[in-house]
Amino acid sequence: MSDVKTDKSERHRHKTNVNLEENNPCLKEHKASLNCLDKSERHRHKTNVNLEENNPCLKEHKASLNCLDKNGYDKDACSDYFANYRACMGFWNRVKSDRRRNGITPEMPPLDQRDAIRREHFGK
Repeated sequence: MSDVKTDKSERHRHKTNVNLEENNPCLKEHKASLNCLDKSERHRHKTNVNLEENNPCLKEHKASLNCLDKNGYDKDACSDYFANYRACMGFWNRVKSDRRRNGITPEMPPLDQRDAIRREHFGK
């Protein structure tokens, strides 16, 4: 009985091994394309806050971190930077929510559309 389980688990492991060419058509390709990345790499790319495409408030994020560095991590000295970052994130979360509600994908607008959205909302 245990031999059957071992055989079955070995077959499952073989079928799901992404390092085998037969299971992963993208194995030979360079993994620069998101379509060719495995699930964990796509997730890591989508959640990387250091990429402007994922974080529309990257400038504000970096400014608040720089403030902390310059002020010896005194949070009170950087409260304006934090407030600006929170306002930015609140704005883009509302944009994402509106787009989701209206069935627009992707929820976060692409980089080339963000300036137009800012101008539309802030008149600048």
